[in-house]
Amino acid sequence: MNIKLTTLSFENYEEVLELKPMDNQRTFVEDWATILAFAYIGVANGLDGELCIITCDDKPAGRVLIGKIEVEPQEPEVLQKYGQVWRVMGFFIDGKWQGKGIGSAALKLILNKISSFPDGKKYPIALEVEDANENAKQLYQKMGFYDTGVRYGESCVYVKLPEVLL
Repeated sequence: MNIKLTTLSFENYEEVLELKPMDNQRTFVEDWATILAFAYIGVANGLDGELCIITCDDKPAGRVLIGKIEVEPQEPEVLQKYGQVWRVMGFFIDGKWQGKGIGSAALKLILNKISSFPDGKKYPIALEVEDANENAKQLYQKMGFYDTGVRYGESCVYVKLPEVLL
C-alpha cells in the first residue's frame, strides 16, 4: 500500500467529501463544516498549516487538518512555555479503509509534514481525542503522545513535545 498526504483539489473534493468514519466513531471526529471553517480561518489569518487528504494507492482514505496557533490560557500547563502549538484536528480514516495500518502510516506522515515546516520541530503538537476512543489513544501513545490530564468535556488533550518529535 502506498500511503500519502495530498491536498484537497477540484479533482478530488467530491470523492473526499464522501469519506466518513465508522458509525460508532462519528462522535469522535469533527464534521467537514467545522474542519473547512478552521482551514479557512487559518488561511485568512496567514497561519502555517494545511488540510491534507490521506490517500491509499491514490484513492482518498482519510483527512487531517494541521495548523500552528497561539497557545490559549486554558490549555495544558506544559504548552504554556512554548507560546505556540501545532494542532492536529479532524484526523480520521474512512470506515472502509480501517484495520489496514493506514492510520499509523498516516500519523507518521503527519508528524513528518509538521516537522517540514520552518519551525515544525520547535513547538509541541497537540490533539484532542475522545476518552472512549481507545484505538486512537493507543495509536497516539505509540507515536510518542501522552495524555496531559486536561479534559474538555469527553475529550482528552494529548501532547507530543518537541524534544521527542520523530
